[in-house]
This record gives sequence, C-alpha cells and structure tokens, in this order.
Amino acid sequence: MTKNIKIFAFFSLILSVLFFLILNYSLANFNQRYISYSISVIIIILLYSFTGEYLAQKDNQRKVKTNLTLMYLITPAVINAIIGILWVIIFKRSLLSLYIYIMIIAACLIFYIIARKFFIKNINKRKIFD
Repeated sequence: MTKNIKIFAFFSLILSVLFFLILNYSLANFNQRYISYSISVIIIILLYSFTGEYLAQKDNQRKVKTNLTLMYLITPAVINAIIGILWVIIFKRSLLSLYIYIMIIAACLIFYIIARKFFIKNINKRKIFD
C-alpha cells in the first residue's frame, strides 16, 4: 500500500463513521429522514470521488506491483462494510444488513484475487507476456 492509499483509507474510515452516524440519526428522526440522508449521501460520495481522484493522481503506478485503481475502489468499500458490520452489531440492526456487509467484503476479496491473477501494474498479463 502506498502512503496515499493509507491516507485515503483513513479518510474513508472517517467518512464511513460519519455516514453511519447520519444514517442512525435519520432513522431515529422520522420527519427529516430523507432530506438529511439524501444530502449526506451525495456529499459523502463527492468527497470519496474527489479525494480518491486527487490522491490517485499523486501515486506512481510504476513504483508498486498492485493495481492502484483497484485499490482505490476496494479500500473504501471494505472499510465502509466493516463500519457497517460494527453499526449493525452496536445498534442491533437487521441481520440482513449484516449478511449484506459480509457479502460486500467477500465480493471485494474475490474481485481483488481475480484481478490480481490477470493484471500486473494495471496491465493485462496477456499483453505483457505475448
């Protein structure tokens, strides 16, 4: 992991905690549920996008073996799912939500393993070895 991915992971952790706090507040307050939740989701998605794009531009793909694009996609998904699991456990939410977050982590892991098998530094192995 590069320094920028670690920064992005920390930023993702903060945004995920903030997201689930807003989600919990929105579920508790019936009157403002959709407005506060919708606005927070839009803001958080924009922050993820801009921060990931900014930090990814600073990374050099030649210095690392892994696919940086893949790492910038999987990192916030896994962190958000882990925070989601903790949210389900702490606030005793639906078990269906727990299973969904576990499946998100499993899907990210499978996707990472498959992508790692076929790509080296974001270049398809067939192009390298053919």
